[in-house]
Amino acid sequence: MGLKYLTPDEIKINKEIVYKEVTDRSTYFIRKKIVIDKVKKYFKIQDKMLDIGCGAGELAVDLMAAGYNNINLVDIDNYLKPELVTRMQLNVLDVCFNKLPFADKVFNLVTAIAVFEHLENQHFPLREINRVLKSGGLFFMAIPNVFSMRSRITYLLKGDLKSYNVHNNHITLFTKAIFEKTVLNKFDLEEIIYSNGYIKVFGKKINFKFDNNLLNSLFGDKVLYILKKNN
Repeated sequence: MGLKYLTPDEIKINKEIVYKEVTDRSTYFIRKKIVIDKVKKYFKIQDKMLDIGCGAGELAVDLMAAGYNNINLVDIDNYLKPELVTRMQLNVLDVCFNKLPFADKVFNLVTAIAVFEHLENQHFPLREINRVLKSGGLFFMAIPNVFSMRSRITYLLKGDLKSYNVHNNHITLFTKAIFEKTVLNKFDLEEIIYSNGYIKVFGKKINFKFDNNLLNSLFGDKVLYILKKNN
């Protein structure tokens, strides 16, 4: 079910609860090594990277294991695993309302994996990510796939979307028009990757045994956009 909705102030007050959530749960595109595989595809070892909403540092561990060490991290509080605290450069701030503490055009890659659905203000951090990325730099953005068949049917029947309910902390989404106006005015789409599709039969989840991006777009719950800065 996940963490219930908390305001930014409540997140800081309930640090132990949030810490347990981010350390107990693993993000799909990181857990499946999809993000690190795409990083290896696009980037050199010396490239400079920023992970926003880094949580316990799961992606940072993958990056370091692959030889990437020019890494900066941002989150609303320090949830890093103890062994990472002295090894990582963590900047604690609320990206919804605070500028990123970096100069313009310094990063080759910015990642925000399963972050934007939690934000109270998604527009300001998008502008900040665009600001700190170098020209032609990439932005990896993973969010719920609100266009899946399951999500569309849930909306038709219940007025809600898959991955958005009263019991979790997902509050922000992008319709096609909003995505085009706020994301694609700053970035060009390089790739779209969907989580593995599945169906449910008598309540049992049956994952597809083959990797078909079209079917995954219809039956997968998550999507990873690889976006290239266009200015």
